[in-house]
Amino acid sequence: MNKETFFNHKRYFYLKVFFLLYIFCLIFFCIESSVNSKTFSSIINQILGVISFVAYCYLLYFGLVKRKYKSFKKPIKETLSIHIWLGVFLIFIVPLHSGFSNLGNNLHSYSYYMLVIVVLTGIWGCINYSRMSSDLSTYDSSLTELINQIEILNIDIKKELTDKTEKFHKLKNNFDLNLEYSFLKLFLKRNLSILDTQSAASAVLDLEPEERNQAMKVISRIGKKRELQIMLQEKIKNNGWLKIWLYFHVPASFVGLILILLHVFYILIY
Repeated sequence: MNKETFFNHKRYFYLKVFFLLYIFCLIFFCIESSVNSKTFSSIINQILGVISFVAYCYLLYFGLVKRKYKSFKKPIKETLSIHIWLGVFLIFIVPLHSGFSNLGNNLHSYSYYMLVIVVLTGIWGCINYSRMSSDLSTYDSSLTELINQIEILNIDIKKELTDKTEKFHKLKNNFDLNLEYSFLKLFLKRNLSILDTQSAASAVLDLEPEERNQAMKVISRIGKKRELQIMLQEKIKNNGWLKIWLYFHVPASFVGLILILLHVFYILIY
């Protein structure tokens, strides 16, 4: 049985609702196109425009209060499902409002382009937020725990280096990664890879026989440390991309609103 998400909530109930609403609007658009009446055409155009504007304002409202889950009478999954499918509905309803014209290098087109950007980035954000919701709720504590575990392994590795040969130290330095745990540096750093155990095992064979057992213990600890470092970097990168998304999506939403208001003002004046 497939897990229910905000996409398939209630067996895609809101997708079906907005699809039927779109068909209804499409029928009216076809009637308007076949009737040679400027008054009727203007009325249909204005109705579609009002529907689009109200829908966009609702999307903005949800975006502003989405963290206040108790303010919604409906479950957050259901509200988010409405939000997503309403945004997709808008992408298709706005061209009906414009009569599939005026798309190009002009104010009317810019408002539509921004709408598409806002909806698509919103969907991306919802997918990733839902995928990492459990990690985000414990983000700070999990980072601290990972760093503490890495430091414990560092202490254990350092103890094993006492009274060891230069080759032993060189082996440790070749395979161990001592990173600076800075958010920005780990975010920008190339993705870490797991320890190459085969290469490490081959390097151990070059040591003196009496040091090999201890060297394998060190390699084992370095491998565990690398896994923790990879987990740490993944958490930081995931959180970083979501922050970048948030800093882009929210301003884009308000820019879209401004462009829509300018579009309305232009239509009313001219």
